[in-house]
Amino acid sequence: MQFKKNSYLQLVLAIVFLATIASCNVSRKAAYYEAKPMSTGRIVRKVVKQAPEYKSYESKRMAISYYDGNKKGSLTGQLKIDYDKTLIVTLRKMNLPVARAHITTDSITVVNFIEKNYVQDQLSIINELFGVDIGYEMLQALLTADVSKLVDSNLFEKDIVSDIDSNQYRIDSQFNRKIDRALQQSNQQKLKRYMQSMDDSEFTSYSAWIDPRDFVLRRIEFNDIKNNEKITVEYDEYKPVGRSLYPQIINLSFSSALNNLQLEIKVSRPSVNETKDFNFSIPDTYERFNF
Repeated sequence: MQFKKNSYLQLVLAIVFLATIASCNVSRKAAYYEAKPMSTGRIVRKVVKQAPEYKSYESKRMAISYYDGNKKGSLTGQLKIDYDKTLIVTLRKMNLPVARAHITTDSITVVNFIEKNYVQDQLSIINELFGVDIGYEMLQALLTADVSKLVDSNLFEKDIVSDIDSNQYRIDSQFNRKIDRALQQSNQQKLKRYMQSMDDSEFTSYSAWIDPRDFVLRRIEFNDIKNNEKITVEYDEYKPVGRSLYPQIINLSFSSALNNLQLEIKVSRPSVNETKDFNFSIPDTYERFNF
């Protein structure tokens, strides 16, 4: 993931994938509240109960700071979500339009206003650029800090376990038993064979830290042991918008053997169930660009 030619196109993809939403009114920081022992199933049920509820969401302003290991920068933008249908991100620099992204359940289009071209591809391009297999539902869940969609509530204790860590509930996914046994035994030969024969998703684990008071997501980590990649997303300053709580601040880091990216995103002036305009167009004179 190199930020050279068409850098804004890759940057908007990074922000679309890794950004989150926020809100206004009375904020809720991570205040002390004792985490008492609780079963994994009960924790997940409480998380599902606190999942954000909306038909549409709009944040009229995002302030974004980024560092890719070589350079720092900042952008402003807007975010719109039509639940389970469409997601639109607009980015600006010094009040000038930089890029705009339109994402559906199976496709992504990014218009680059700086270089006057656009990318139009399957949503799987995110996997090619960042090494993470992500669908629209998971992307939408990350953007709204909706851990109920990131953790399969039907599995409960079968494929996830929980513990108390730093006075927060931590939910951990579990590897396939074969992979877990090879890791515990440090059997690199078996692990290599499994990596060749098993699906890539089997080698990605997650840990999610849940606030013991409001049961909202405070932190989530994804580890891809096959590609040696890690994504950490931290959420802060939850505020009520409509009937749900949304984070106002996100800190994100993505690291791999070749790339590093850090984002700090602050979002304000949100609303739910008011936005109806999800129109998206590509200027006729813009040329299509392929990564």
